[in-house]
Order: sequence, then C-alpha cells, then structure tokens
Amino acid sequence: MNAMNRTKKLREEKGIKLVELSKATNIHRSTLSRYENHITEIGSKKLFELANYFHVSMEYLGGYSNERNR
Repeated sequence: MNAMNRTKKLREEKGIKLVELSKATNIHRSTLSRYENHITEIGSKKLFELANYFHVSMEYLGGYSNERNR
C-alpha cells in the first residue's frame, strides 16, 4: 500500500473530507486529490506533514512498515 492509499484510509477512518485535511495541513485540496488519485507523487516534506497530522510514522505512511506508531 502506498502513501496516498494509507492517507486516504486514515482520512476516512477519521471521517474527514479532503477540504478539512487541507485546512489542517496547509496542503491545497486539489494537491491532496491529485495524490489520492495517483496523478502526482508525494514529496518527503508533505509526507512528513501528513504523518505528523495523523500521528503515524513516515515509514508507515510511506508503506515501508505496518507499524503505525512512531
């Protein structure tokens, strides 16, 4: 599972919409949408911001680990 699949899963678990995630992370909604639809690859800075927001490790979010906790 890649980073944006996991991000979408975490977002849906929290019951938040893209616009809410956008406001919380200062990542434009359309950028998040492009990530989730695999149109644009996510960079390490944005990956860090999303991992921080969801309180998971970058390794988990990036798909390198199945352990959520940091």
